Amino acid sequence: MNMNKAITIICIAFLFNSCSKSSNTSTAGAPFFPQVPVNITIQLNGPQYGALTFQQGWVYEGGGYKGLIIYHTINDVYVAYDRTCPVNPMDTCAYVSMDSSGIYFSCSKKHIIGPPCTSTNAGICQSTFIPDNGFPRSGTAKVPLKQYVVKSDGNYLYITN
Repeated sequence: MNMNKAITIICIAFLFNSCSKSSNTSTAGAPFFPQVPVNITIQLNGPQYGALTFQQGWVYEGGGYKGLIIYHTINDVYVAYDRTCPVNPMDTCAYVSMDSSGIYFSCSKKHIIGPPCTSTNAGICQSTFIPDNGFPRSGTAKVPLKQYVVKSDGNYLYITN
């Protein structure tokens, strides 16, 4: 009986210890991604979404914390990521964008929303991410981009969290 009690106490202590520290912080120590509701419907045949009809096509869309980037993968699947850079998500100048090569997403000083970014070091983590899965490819990022759920019925995309 004492052995069962000891095992129970050890399991409970382990459970509390493993839950005591939040794992949703970035490598910079800032809160990882602010949670905002996302419930977006996109009509794929709309003129502003023409790029999504092609594999490896992408568009920016409002919503999420800093906007979304929606990508049509080579495997004919749609994915949506928050444009918040995971290295320092609270940096108002750091946005994830398609890089100039059109091959990777990058986190850099790309102003899209709000007043212009004037800080010389803001948003310059220079991390790149793989569009198909949002995982870091290079730079200081250690975690993938925040991904949202995307469902498609052929005519519409439904993006939620």
